[in-house]
Amino acid sequence: MRFHKLSLKDPESLDETILSELDLALERSRGSYNVYTTGVVTGIPPEDIGFISFHLPASKISALGADPKFVFGSFLLPEGYQGIVEDFEEEAHRYGSRAKSKVVHGRRALAIISMRGEVREIILPTNVKIGDLIALIGAPGAEFLYLIANRKPELFMRLGMEDNIRKWKRALWMLTCVDAVRTLLTISRVDGLICVDSGGILESLNKLADLSGTGFIISRDKIEFPPELMRISTQMYLDPLKLPSSGVTLAAIPKHAQVSQISEILEMHGHRVSFIGNIAREVRIIS
Repeated sequence: MRFHKLSLKDPESLDETILSELDLALERSRGSYNVYTTGVVTGIPPEDIGFISFHLPASKISALGADPKFVFGSFLLPEGYQGIVEDFEEEAHRYGSRAKSKVVHGRRALAIISMRGEVREIILPTNVKIGDLIALIGAPGAEFLYLIANRKPELFMRLGMEDNIRKWKRALWMLTCVDAVRTLLTISRVDGLICVDSGGILESLNKLADLSGTGFIISRDKIEFPPELMRISTQMYLDPLKLPSSGVTLAAIPKHAQVSQISEILEMHGHRVSFIGNIAREVRIIS
């Protein structure tokens, strides 16, 4: 099967298409689409690689509304680590996906993942409309705090936040978009989605604007940053919008949507949500 990069502006071009901006490929198949992605997982605690190796690609394909159907993982793992492949396959089965895996032992922990998903009605970022509300679902900077807690816990201790280290070390469930997207799509029409990755929220906002040919107006005051993130960002002179935030979803929702109802249902399912601005024509403003 050959894929070629075509414009997202033309729906008829989506028979076989590489969406390089989203690290995805599409193939039309009998009234639906197959969605493909690959990824490399490294730089995290080895015991967490199983969970992340499923949810990283599953989050990518969920941005198009797709559900995972098959995933293959090649794992390079240090001797002595148990349960990683089992975690990977358990997450796959939990979300209705078949899974296969191969393990080779080595000095460092690393996984290479390939996933195929399926979707009947595809959601493309080019479908966002001027005036759409921008919902931010998830915990901004959770990935950054997870990495700091595991790699540099002394930063928490230096700021008198040692009691928060354990919380963020085990924040895996905050690093996936899958459940939030599934819930959102059952309660509201969505014109476009971006699952934020390690590039941060600002990069994803710009990507959404680039793909759709629009802009955005965002208010920082409407974003609920974790207090630990704000303290560390201030101490290190960092912009929290540019920090790794895998697990956060940016959704463009029609401007007449029932915002209070959407928020209530998402929060009932354990998903933090803020409406942080709207899609605009050309301008990109963060106030």
